Amino acid sequence: EMGFLPKDNKNTFNVTVNLGAKTSMSLYPNPASDQLNISLTTTYNGSADARIYDSAARLVWEGDLTISQGSGVLAVSKLAAGNYFLEIQYEDVRVRSAFMKL
Repeated sequence: EMGFLPKDNKNTFNVTVNLGAKTSMSLYPNPASDQLNISLTTTYNGSADARIYDSAARLVWEGDLTISQGSGVLAVSKLAAGNYFLEIQYEDVRVRSAFMKL
């Protein structure tokens, strides 16, 4: 018979997910008009999955991002003006940061 553990066991429903706490991301220029420079606190080289979400959390762009020594560039000129979130995922790291498109 399946059942829930007592509610006073605080660890019952905790789930640990690595969200890249050791890696942070900065975006510039912010606001951006043509291209967005990405700087990660890592020396990672390779491909990453990149996703851009609008302010309503709708996925508006998805693609590959080449990262060299923790840096990358995304063209954002085709995005409508507004506020967005960029999410980058590679290996076991996932980072997200907000930016504004002019």
